[in-house]
Amino acid sequence: FEHLDDRQMRDYLGLIARSLCSDGVAILRFPNGTSPFGRMYQYGDLTHIAVLTPSALEQKIKQAGFPLQIKRVKNPAYGIRFCRSPLRLAKRLLHQSLRLLFFFIVAKIVGIPKEMDLNLVVHLGRAEGKV
Repeated sequence: FEHLDDRQMRDYLGLIARSLCSDGVAILRFPNGTSPFGRMYQYGDLTHIAVLTPSALEQKIKQAGFPLQIKRVKNPAYGIRFCRSPLRLAKRLLHQSLRLLFFFIVAKIVGIPKEMDLNLVVHLGRAEGKV
C-alpha cells in the first residue's frame, strides 16, 4: 500500500471491500509511519509514496465510504528460524529479547505508542453490520 497514490489506494480498498466475505480478513503489511524506526525504510525507498499509520488507513476507508474496519493491528511476528548451532539460537533469542525490551522502555519513557516496530500488520475486515 505504501507504493500507491490516493487513487490507487482507493481502488484497492474498493476491491478488498467487494471481495471480502462477511468473515474474511485482508492482511496488509507496511512500514510503520508512527515509528522513528520505520521511517528509515519508508524514506529510504523512493518507490514509497504514502506514509501509512493505522489511523491514516482508517481515515482513507471512511473517506471512501467502504464497509471496512481495522480488526487488529500488530507488530510482525518474530520467528526463530531453525539453527544448527545452540550459540546462534541463543544470540537470536537474546537479540529479540533486547529489542522488545528496548521498545518497551522507550515507549514508557517517551510516552509513544508500543507500535514502534519497523512494520505494522493490519487485519482488515468487513465493518460490523455492513454487507
